[in-house]
Amino acid sequence: RRRAKRSKALHNRAYGKTIAEVRRNKGLRQTDIPGLSERQVRRIEDSGQVTTTALDTLAKAHGMELSEYLNAIAEHVAPSTHLKAIKNTLLQDRQDT
Repeated sequence: RRRAKRSKALHNRAYGKTIAEVRRNKGLRQTDIPGLSERQVRRIEDSGQVTTTALDTLAKAHGMELSEYLNAIAEHVAPSTHLKAIKNTLLQDRQDT
């Protein structure tokens, strides 16, 4: 259970970082997202936890439909980053036992 929580947290942070990267690549600042406060955007980017409504708001701010925005995020997620996170989780679990 602990491993699953840790893996989920790592995945969420990577997801949040990707959301931030897509925003920066589009030339937007955290304050440029209408409908979300700077604090909300910062929390999304820091934690990776985001609602469907917030994703839709982010997509519109990027001039995209939700599906197009999600595809842009998926394109930025490097498989090696995900594998590195999993590897680090497994190594940490070995140290904990």
